[in-house]
Amino acid sequence: MAPFFEWRIFHPRSPAGGGFFDYTREDFAAIRRRGGNTALMMHDWMGEKSLYRFVPSEVFPDAIDPEELERNRAALRRYIEWAKDYGLRVALWICEMPCQGGPWMSEEARAAFLERYPEEVLSDTGTYQGKVVCLGHPRVEEYYRELMRGLLTDFPEVALIQLFTLDSNAEFCSPEACPRHQGVSKIEQRDRLIRLILEEGRKVQPDFRVLTTTWGWQNHPEFLERQAALPAGSGLFSTPDGEAWSFDRKLTDYLVRQRDLCRDRGQMFLGYDIFLWGDDVLFPPYERIYDFPFGIAAKLRRWAHVRADGVFDQWGTEPDLLACNSMALRAFLFDPFQEPEPVLERIAERQFGAAAAPHVLDAWRAIEAAQQVQSDHTYYWHALRHGWSGGIIKIPPTIEALAPLDGIYSREPHKPAGPIDHAPGDDIERARQLGAAMRDVVAHFDAAVVATERALKALEPDHRSFYADLLTDAAPVSPREHLERQLRTLRLCSGLQRELGHFFEAFAIVKDMNGADQETRENLRVKHQALMRETLEGTRALRQLLDEIGVGDSDMAACLDERAAGLEPAVSKDLDPKDAK
Repeated sequence: MAPFFEWRIFHPRSPAGGGFFDYTREDFAAIRRRGGNTALMMHDWMGEKSLYRFVPSEVFPDAIDPEELERNRAALRRYIEWAKDYGLRVALWICEMPCQGGPWMSEEARAAFLERYPEEVLSDTGTYQGKVVCLGHPRVEEYYRELMRGLLTDFPEVALIQLFTLDSNAEFCSPEACPRHQGVSKIEQRDRLIRLILEEGRKVQPDFRVLTTTWGWQNHPEFLERQAALPAGSGLFSTPDGEAWSFDRKLTDYLVRQRDLCRDRGQMFLGYDIFLWGDDVLFPPYERIYDFPFGIAAKLRRWAHVRADGVFDQWGTEPDLLACNSMALRAFLFDPFQEPEPVLERIAERQFGAAAAPHVLDAWRAIEAAQQVQSDHTYYWHALRHGWSGGIIKIPPTIEALAPLDGIYSREPHKPAGPIDHAPGDDIERARQLGAAMRDVVAHFDAAVVATERALKALEPDHRSFYADLLTDAAPVSPREHLERQLRTLRLCSGLQRELGHFFEAFAIVKDMNGADQETRENLRVKHQALMRETLEGTRALRQLLDEIGVGDSDMAACLDERAAGLEPAVSKDLDPKDAK
């Protein structure tokens, strides 16, 4: 059977496994084994992610040190040859235009950037990323034409560029501050860059394509109109939300409109997703097993339903691991419309044995139930993302702390899907719905914890994973270790979802006090006080769990400590309703 999707794009390695110079030949074999057919060579979290890092320039010869340039070029050529050995296409993730970068860059590095280019070709981004190379300057346009010709002449195997902007040392000029872009919006500057890259690239490779992410642009009022005006060699790699989520499987009206537009214009459309490992469920050190194979099936059905040209996994293949997501991914890439249960029963039995498999399946079903609820309630971007939720978790949800808050950061716009809106109302209504939904999510994760514990008890001591044979260089993870690591992930997911839910519940209660009559305010105060006691207990339990699994010194642990310190005085006394302002 032929795979359903024409493009199946994966990074050779995730952030947990290293950077650009850590790729191994086995990484590319792993992409093929998991059903991929395209290796995406860089990511925005890598330093080697811009055109100038791989192509020598006569226009700006000082843009990169010669030794670094040659090292990058040698590595890219080596990786391309490995990709070809396994029949893989080659794509590049690039971040443009080069700029000083944000607070993740040292002041020394930011200052050094200014020495790489003549001052007259730099302009201000209008953001914390500082100065940027200005495409409006004739020398910079000449520079980018030179870079594109050089890239595809020296590396003709590159079939596709995925262009990422507005973050990670990539920006455009401020329309207010730049003398060459007065009144020219950043999205207009982006479109000019896409056209330039495509025009110059197709002089060398007639089938070359440039796709742009919806990330950072999808809420722009001109986004669809401008996408429609781009050439057929362009396209989108699109997320249904502001970010990809492990649990997301919804199909919004806006996503369908994007796909229809690309189809009508002859542009490529890729689903931007998380299939194996994601930053929405990570704790340091990276716990890299989180199996949700029913979710893999649901995600791929979603992309198949809109007839996406392919899918792109945001992170990496984890070549040294073979979690059950990997096997589910391969199966459903070939046939996304097949019934999941028989496929996953076979995977569970092969990985964990006949005695443990029914309990593993019960856990996967419970995870699927949790993820369905999570997918319906992606009201916020970073505030709901484990790795980025510290801004919420550290706030003690007391009346004093919540009353002054005007809103919740990283709010998503409305996302209708037929009669359903996946981001309804204002912050108070969203918080109210999220608080209730999180209780359901936690109940499902707790059921998955119980089922996984039963699977561990039922696991036959001598069972050897069938899929261990698909690993070569790495020592296989035993079925027992696999389940133990999955159990840790599930306990962390349950604990953090619970504490996020407590915040949103408390936020809605405190805001409902505004304008309420005295009796209602008193009832809300009593409800809030009970919730504070529950929250303090949950905060302490999650903090203890972090200690148990060896991450008691993490940023998340510090956030929980801050929260508990603020909660303890509030729980020890009854607050007067007048404290709610």
